[in-house]
Amino acid sequence: MRTLVPTEYYAKFPADISDTVVMVLDPMLATGGSASAAIGAVKKRGAVTIKLVCIVGAPEGVQRVENEHPDVDIYLAALDSHLNEKGYIVPGLGDAGDRLFGQLTDDGVLLTVFSLFQNSPGTIVLKRIPCYIRRLTNPNNIRAMGLKGRLIIMNFLQFFMWGAWMMTLGHYGFVEKQWNGAEFGLVFSTMGFASLIMPTLFGIVADKWKANYVYAILHLMFGATMCFLPLIEAPLPFFWLLLLAMCFYMPTIGLNNSVAFRLLKSEGKD
Repeated sequence: MRTLVPTEYYAKFPADISDTVVMVLDPMLATGGSASAAIGAVKKRGAVTIKLVCIVGAPEGVQRVENEHPDVDIYLAALDSHLNEKGYIVPGLGDAGDRLFGQLTDDGVLLTVFSLFQNSPGTIVLKRIPCYIRRLTNPNNIRAMGLKGRLIIMNFLQFFMWGAWMMTLGHYGFVEKQWNGAEFGLVFSTMGFASLIMPTLFGIVADKWKANYVYAILHLMFGATMCFLPLIEAPLPFFWLLLLAMCFYMPTIGLNNSVAFRLLKSEGKD
């Protein structure tokens, strides 16, 4: 049953928000009940400067927020006509949850994609784009990507992941970090050290398990490790973390070939 009465499910706030500009975000300012309750909640936690930001609003909701919280500024991308008997904005965008997560129909999902763009200097226009995703009725009609295409993409990404960072490592070390030749040489040696034992070790693991699983896990671990490298300033910690990343990456070069040959064999093209 729809009561149009807001209910608080979860609330977590920083210790002190009294000196912070608090922005309350509500996609649809319809009756104004949820927005007003949210503003009241942040005021109880000490918020003083509050902004309400919405995509679409109705005059009824705007009036309610202005009456209950006259000190709060309201920012709307569009102000529609009125509310209907169900409390929906007219014409509006429908239910925000349905538009965000999809409204189920008999044979698909109906979405509304909306965007803000500048129509002319000083004028912001809300554009509504209906989008319908049809449910697949016959999965047999799907045509999988061919073996050649999959191998091309796999090999391209394999060496793209390598060159994407290695080609800029010299500039990063010498120019950005001002490392000397010995420090940079130590960092660059990580590939050689990792290549001594890690491909053999993970090759044994791949023989006992499935090579494609080991291949995927190693790439994920390599990517996660590389994300932390920009946070390190000193060359020695950089060396150890990059060495760990190379221990994950270098075995994938051999596993790439193993996975490719296994696919070729399974397709009878060995």
